[in-house]
Amino acid sequence: MTRNTELSDLLDATHAFVLRFVVFTHPAQAVAVTLWIAHTWWKDRLETTPYLAILSAAMRSGKSRLLDVLELLVSGPWRVAFPTAPVLFRKIHQDRPTLLLDEVDAIFGAKASPSEDLRGIFNDGHRLGGKVPRLQAKGKTWELEEFSTFSPKAFAGIGRALPDTVSDRAIIIRLRRKSRTEQVEKFRLRTVELQSLPLRECWEEICGRYDLDPDPKVPSELNDRAADGWEPLFAVADLAGGDWPQLARASAVFLAADATADDDSLGIRLLRDIARVFHNDRLKTHDLLEALHGLEDAPWGELKGRPLSAHGLSKFLRPFDIHPKKIRFGDSTAQGYRRHDFADAFARYTPDEIGTSEQVNNDGPESVPDGFSPTANRNAFEPTTTDDVPMFQFERGGEAK
Repeated sequence: MTRNTELSDLLDATHAFVLRFVVFTHPAQAVAVTLWIAHTWWKDRLETTPYLAILSAAMRSGKSRLLDVLELLVSGPWRVAFPTAPVLFRKIHQDRPTLLLDEVDAIFGAKASPSEDLRGIFNDGHRLGGKVPRLQAKGKTWELEEFSTFSPKAFAGIGRALPDTVSDRAIIIRLRRKSRTEQVEKFRLRTVELQSLPLRECWEEICGRYDLDPDPKVPSELNDRAADGWEPLFAVADLAGGDWPQLARASAVFLAADATADDDSLGIRLLRDIARVFHNDRLKTHDLLEALHGLEDAPWGELKGRPLSAHGLSKFLRPFDIHPKKIRFGDSTAQGYRRHDFADAFARYTPDEIGTSEQVNNDGPESVPDGFSPTANRNAFEPTTTDDVPMFQFERGGEAK
């Protein structure tokens, strides 16, 4: 693809700037963050925006530092802690900022008292047209006023910090605490802020001169939600040309597969684990539970302080229209399940476990390869093709083929 030199160089420079201060667990994350930064400069001309969910298992893993970097590079940054819903939707309606919200685990985590008003804002705020209706006093009468909730938003938190409905609208960036061999520059705000100004000025100038393609090509591996979110990032990459279109789509496929592999829903997790252990055409409920309890990497042996029970299993499976029934096993009958009863749910929610769709390798490397750069490593990538979309495929070790 033809290379737009000024935009491609600006993406390269932004990518390099981010890598000066943040250690990512996979090159795809740095590509996604760079394109996400870029798309915020077109936010007033977009119809959709993907959220950026910056998560880690523990503190001191680089989440706040990444927010520091984003604050210097995105358009209209608004970094805030624990906003109330009225403050949030009024600010978004007034200024359409790029929201940078830290410690979301304290808002939505297991020990928090989640705000349904905030959840509603985030559920609708990824798409143009999302609104919060409120009655406003006008003298002696009340008038209906609608506040826009649409704006780019980045969240940072520990563990499973976001509700399923919000994380499903996000590009997930999972960070780990850097090892002693992984070094980044010291972040001195006064110095780094001055260094970031030329990048911001260039982004402001360039976005004013170019319009994004509203219908970029999307890899078939992405589900509808991920495709909607990634579209503006693909459009930025396509406008830049060079390696960026391929890198964008490879990163999207990799990160989407990684997010699917760590779905927060216990129901989806249960289906995946049942697909792992259900090897016969039928299983007694007792035997299925015993197999699930024996999975060392699964929570079923101690769920809320006790093993998953037959009643709990039935309750989890009921939304998928799967129910236990009396089944003959040899000379006797017992409550159990038939594998074909799971066929529809497996095909819809666990296709990788049953081989119904092409599997995307989602094993990331231990660290970002030294010297990774979209331009410096241009010759190390060989494009492949999926549905007429040029692709790069990330593999273990952070390399691409």
